[in-house]
Amino acid sequence: MNLLTIYMKNKGGGFVKRFIGMIEACTRREHTVDYLCRGELPIKSNLVHHHAIPPLGGKRILLAMYLLVVAPIRLMIVAGRKETDVLVVFGFFYGFLMIPARLLMKRPLVIFVRGDWIGELQRKQTFGLVILAARLIRFWAFRAADSVVVNSNSLSKIIGLTCNDKQRERIIVITNHVEPIAPDQRLHLQRSCPVDLQKLRPAGQAFIIGYAGGLNANKDVALLIRAFARLQAKRNVLVLVGSGPDEARLKALAEELNVADRVYFAGQQPDALSFTANFNLLVLPSHGEGCPNAILEAMACGIPAIGSAVPGVLDVLRNKELLYPPGDEDALYNKLELLSGSPEDLNIIAQTCRVCREPFLFDWDKAVVDHLLRVELAARPGA
Repeated sequence: MNLLTIYMKNKGGGFVKRFIGMIEACTRREHTVDYLCRGELPIKSNLVHHHAIPPLGGKRILLAMYLLVVAPIRLMIVAGRKETDVLVVFGFFYGFLMIPARLLMKRPLVIFVRGDWIGELQRKQTFGLVILAARLIRFWAFRAADSVVVNSNSLSKIIGLTCNDKQRERIIVITNHVEPIAPDQRLHLQRSCPVDLQKLRPAGQAFIIGYAGGLNANKDVALLIRAFARLQAKRNVLVLVGSGPDEARLKALAEELNVADRVYFAGQQPDALSFTANFNLLVLPSHGEGCPNAILEAMACGIPAIGSAVPGVLDVLRNKELLYPPGDEDALYNKLELLSGSPEDLNIIAQTCRVCREPFLFDWDKAVVDHLLRVELAARPGA
């Protein structure tokens, strides 16, 4: 099977990690992948072929014109020249760019959806015309798709609200997965962390509250910093792994609340798992998620996790003791105060997380590749 995909650039994070994981899963089963991208992805395989998108001087207008005009033509040409069997993308925008190749080259299109794109734009209070354009892009991409793969039941319901019954039949759920990490593997991860997190509190053993993900409005990391600042025990340390447009504002907030010496901004990391393995507690304060990799990776390491009771998080943390109302600073503070001061309660949360991870113990690679093969088989003449 020959696959063709497109992505803007490697920005790190769970989204790109799953995208790369999909490509690697295909190559492990001897399928070839061609991809358009501004830079090469960190994949080493003779079965993967990179087609460069020019940087265009970093100008957004030129890049937008390239993506909307030139990229669809290039995708169509590559699909024909490489005898592509399946077009596969992560996100409705990239699905929209694949429409010419889907229609003119008659190749099946699979779109993986990782989150509520429209919902995130609305939460950011994005200009109305941008939201309208996003709705139109999603509408036409969905119509062109042979299959839309979502990573949670909540996301399936959200997307299904704008579909008719026939379109809903194209939506399938393949959640993210967990690969349990043995104690010796976790110890190796802890030692491989580029920062000795315990040294952030040299006066004594630190209790490390961690976050891994983007620093943007949807993640509401500001709420986490405010709740953390109210904790009295000075041994508590907050470690934020990731980057994003809110980073400067969040650093200023930590300064304003006089906790800058106990809030460590680790930035974007090639291996966030080495940080997660050192956390005592992971917190995900998002307003919305698909199927959060940060929580799944904490579960893999046996790290207790709590999060806001929003779609996506609710699909993973299916126990009220692991949740708090979204945007509720007092509720989050109370959770942090209890768990940072009570090893017994923290252990109960850890055990509850181990129960919650059970449905996510499956072979994600096989599930994804098998689905692509089914789509390719169904598209064959006479199938």
